[in-house]
Amino acid sequence: MAFYSAIAAAGIATAMGFAPLGMSSAGLRLRGPGVEGACARRQQLSMQMTSERVAEIKEVLKELEDFRSKIVDQSTGLAKKVKAKPKDLKKALDTHPDIIKIDQAKEQLEAELKTLE
Repeated sequence: MAFYSAIAAAGIATAMGFAPLGMSSAGLRLRGPGVEGACARRQQLSMQMTSERVAEIKEVLKELEDFRSKIVDQSTGLAKKVKAKPKDLKKALDTHPDIIKIDQAKEQLEAELKTLE
């Protein structure tokens, strides 16, 4: 009975792309053409995804910097209209919630960019 189970298991393993190392061995290995090339394709895909992610991060960083500049410019223009003191403008910009979020996001993206490059 155990012999028939071993033969059935070997047949199933062979059909699924595995070949038994021996009847007495339970170890299996991949077989077939292209198994070695799969690692190379995976590495190429990984490098492509990495370069796409780097480009995406750079684009987002530019957009964040543009948005931050827009907030600063609008706030500066408004401060000039109401004749606010420069130190009040600086304090308002330092505590502006959008600028704080933008700066935090930029730090995280720059750190990820350093790990990818």
